[in-house]
Order: sequence, then C-alpha cells, then structure tokens
Amino acid sequence: MKAAYPICLLLLLLQLSFLRAEEVILQNGLQQYEGASDATLNGQMEGSRMLNSGHSAVLKVAGVPNGGIRQLGMIQFSDLSTAGKIPKGAAIQSAKLELYKLKDAGNEETFSKLQPSQRYLHAYLVLKPWKAGTADGATDEEGVTFSHRKSQGEIPDFWGNANQIESGPVADIDYDAKKPVASPLEQGVEGEWMSWDVTRFVQQWVENPESNHGVLLLARSFYAGAHFASCEAEDQQLRPRLVITY
Repeated sequence: MKAAYPICLLLLLLQLSFLRAEEVILQNGLQQYEGASDATLNGQMEGSRMLNSGHSAVLKVAGVPNGGIRQLGMIQFSDLSTAGKIPKGAAIQSAKLELYKLKDAGNEETFSKLQPSQRYLHAYLVLKPWKAGTADGATDEEGVTFSHRKSQGEIPDFWGNANQIESGPVADIDYDAKKPVASPLEQGVEGEWMSWDVTRFVQQWVENPESNHGVLLLARSFYAGAHFASCEAEDQQLRPRLVITY
C-alpha cells in the first residue's frame, strides 16, 4: 500500500500544475493588443514582386505544383511578454497559431490530383527581421515584398543574397527549413479555423525575445493553398490569433 503514495502524490502535483496554468490569447483588437502583423509575398508576376500587402484584409498562401513559389504568408506576434503578460523564461505548455480560412486557392478537381504530402500548409521559424508595411497591393518603401524586406526602413535588405531574390526568402538563411510544423487542408471546407502547433517557436521567443521574427507559411502546391482573414480584417474576431498556455 505504501508504494501507492508516491504515485498518488505525483498525480496530485500534475493536477495542480495544470490548475495553475494560464492561457493568453493574442489577437489584434482583443484586450488592447495590437502587436500582430502580417503580409502576403506575391511572386507570380514580375510587377507584383515589389507590391506590399501589409494592410490587406486577406492573407494568402499558395505555391505552384513544381516547387516554385507563388504566394507566401508572413505573420508575427510581437510584445509577448509585455502585452501578453507572459513572464520571460516561462515554461510554455502549448502554443497554437490559428488562422481563419476564408476560401480555397484551388478547386476540387485539381486538389484531388495532389499527392498527400502536398495537402498541407507548413509554418517555418523566420530568422531575419522584417516589416509588414502599410500598403494594400501598392508600393511601400518600408514594407516587406517578395523581392526584399525592410528591417529598419532604410535601404532594401534583400532576402538571402541578391542572386536569389527571384525565389523570395531563402531556406536556412531567412527561415529555418529543417523543422516546420504542418496543418492539413480540407478542400471545400471554408469558414473554419486552421491551427499550427508552434509551442517550440513560442518557447524560443519567450526565452529570447530578440529572436521573435514570426513565421513563414508555405504551400507545396498552388492548388493546396488558402486565403485567410488577416490582422487587418474588418471582423476582429476572425483575425489571426496566438493561443498560449504556460
């Protein structure tokens, strides 16, 4: 009978730890938080590569079938410690990036031809600073575009190096390509939330706030993409949110 006491005590401690857990939801317009920003990087046409979408109500993520990049999504939640009241160095139990899906990028016929591995959207840890900008399909000298980013609002800070700007952000230079997190797409299902488990990312940002440059969203195929309500969406309840439990 005595051997059961340590087990019971352990279970009690685990229950108490969950009771003490706190949840924070970061979403623009909620509890005076305004630290989230996003932008679509458009690379399908030469003229669109320098156009900023930091003030667009829609965040688009789509690729092309042969591995090229058509539209990338970038999103960042800043001020985790101050606005979110998350202590620096806190142990993050869970963190989810949630985006509200407005529509599919492709159609049922093309989606059905995709390989299973293409039916996901992947989130990658961004390694370099950037600014969303304030334009909507127009030029903005300080806003991020497919061809370059602006970290300080001065001269263009190119993605990776100048020889690779045609490809947008460069793997393992601008974003960590080794350990993405994925969320499955359901074709024809709209008006729902998609979720990515970004616990590892948020833990790093809390421990080292200067490393928080947000995430990059990539699709494996144009037909597997989706359009989401952005941080600028009129309905603030549909804006991107970061749900953290610590």
